[in-house]
Amino acid sequence: MDRRHFLKSAGLASVGLPVLLSGCDITDSKTETEGPKEGDDIAVLQKVVKMEGVAVATYNAAAALITTPAYQSVAESFRDSHKSHAVYINNILFSIGGAQIDFLSEVPDIRASSVTDELSVLNLAARLEFEASEAYFKHMFESVIFSKQAREALANIYPVEVQHYLTFRSALGDPDAIKYALFSTIKRP
Repeated sequence: MDRRHFLKSAGLASVGLPVLLSGCDITDSKTETEGPKEGDDIAVLQKVVKMEGVAVATYNAAAALITTPAYQSVAESFRDSHKSHAVYINNILFSIGGAQIDFLSEVPDIRASSVTDELSVLNLAARLEFEASEAYFKHMFESVIFSKQAREALANIYPVEVQHYLTFRSALGDPDAIKYALFSTIKRP
């Protein structure tokens, strides 16, 4: 298109645009979609607390099969970390008006019934920690989170879950466990 045709087209557009927009109210709130609410946060955070409770119960159920003192120490530390996560999220639930969850009443993951020795416990723990990492990641980016508190809580816990997973990968002999640069490139269990 040459310059003359462009200017003619632009001139017509500048005359037509005010006529077109004269019937539109761009501030009409009826056309906006309804955004997330704190009630959405409550549902997500309650689910997270339950997930943490399942982790605590699973560590407790498998504890007797861990015989190496270093692994026992790590498992106890990670179990306590999951308890702390549940308490932390429950406190946020309380602050935004949600019902807190009795996470200590959760039952172990069904897969805990199939562990038979220390190696199978470590493999299950690695898998569950990966799944927890993945869940936090997805909740941060795929769930509808309204409050800053809820977003920060998920972001605070996510890297700890990744660290748990990578610790177990390392214990299971993965020489690259600490070399991964992105969560999406971490070897799946």
